[in-house]
Amino acid sequence: YKSAGVFQTQAEIDALNAQAVARYGAGASYQTGAVPGDRKFVDINGDAQVTGDDRVSLGSPIPKIFGGLNLDATYKAFDFNVFFYGVSGNKILNYQKASLESFGGLQNISLEYYLNRWTPGKPGNNRYTRITNRDNNDNNRPSDVYAENGSYVRLRNVQIGYTLPSNLLSRLSITRLRLFVSAQNL
Repeated sequence: YKSAGVFQTQAEIDALNAQAVARYGAGASYQTGAVPGDRKFVDINGDAQVTGDDRVSLGSPIPKIFGGLNLDATYKAFDFNVFFYGVSGNKILNYQKASLESFGGLQNISLEYYLNRWTPGKPGNNRYTRITNRDNNDNNRPSDVYAENGSYVRLRNVQIGYTLPSNLLSRLSITRLRLFVSAQNL
């Protein structure tokens, strides 16, 4: 679903419900059970109701671009290698955010949500909904509120090495000895 902020007043809800009643008759509702502080969803198909037909594609979880970059450098007896990997052009649904918002009452919510939520005394917030343990309006249904850019670049491998001088190793009958430190997924 595509969100359109948070209902601020009952008058806003009543106006949308009046449109639904005008189109479909008595008992019709734009968003069933909505009250001020609930999330407002967009009526995509224009039928004056928010239903399953109003769902949209918010993007693909499959990246459009995959890539990597491997860099090698040497200086005298030292060597250095890094490998970066990344993806771009995908969306991910971070539905964990829903559980940190009003889902299930006060025991699970995040401090950010609690401090910035919509309240009758602090209207105007169009990001966080009211706190409720009965989500009649499906404030936490999968929507663009939880869709995030999935692009990233990750430093996969780093390796720093030192090759000991051959004149030190010749006494030990060793032709080459290299010491290195390596780290992955930094």
